[in-house]
Amino acid sequence: MLRSQVQLLSWAFWLIVAMKKRFPLLILFVVFMVGFWVWFDKVSEKERPLRADVLTEIHRRIEEIDEMARKNNTPEFFTSVKSPVFQLTFIGTPAAPYLLKETLNKERNILSRMVYIQILAGIENKESVPCLIEILSNDEEDERLRAQAASALGILKDKRAIPQLKKALLGENKKIAQLAKETLKNFKE
Repeated sequence: MLRSQVQLLSWAFWLIVAMKKRFPLLILFVVFMVGFWVWFDKVSEKERPLRADVLTEIHRRIEEIDEMARKNNTPEFFTSVKSPVFQLTFIGTPAAPYLLKETLNKERNILSRMVYIQILAGIENKESVPCLIEILSNDEEDERLRAQAASALGILKDKRAIPQLKKALLGENKKIAQLAKETLKNFKE
């Protein structure tokens, strides 16, 4: 519990003690106030701006991944980016809009974009589903990127992806079709 929640509950307790005769009405009022406060805290949490240091960290880690991808364009790249991936996953949802933007940025390295998709799936960001569907449906995108998008959609298990996964299942690319088939199995589990 947060310190302010504890304070609120202690004030409510002493108010109840002071007003013994109106106890049921007071209980109802306190429950209402605590519920409103919790709701307001959750709503305002979404609207709070990111602290400058967190925003700087997000951008620094995104650039670090992209720089590593430019230098090391091999399968070992995925093991070399563990630290920035961990940091962005730890930051979680606040990093999602920036990761989405970079995932759609075709000027970024394919390997970087694959890592961004992996992080979005790791933080279970449902807002990334339309972006992932767009990547999966675009035949001009790199096969590896499309495969990563299909895998991420399987992790997120969002029903909006099913029609596009079925299309990919019937597509010409055998690897994407196989991944789409496996991803659709995840929806049944």
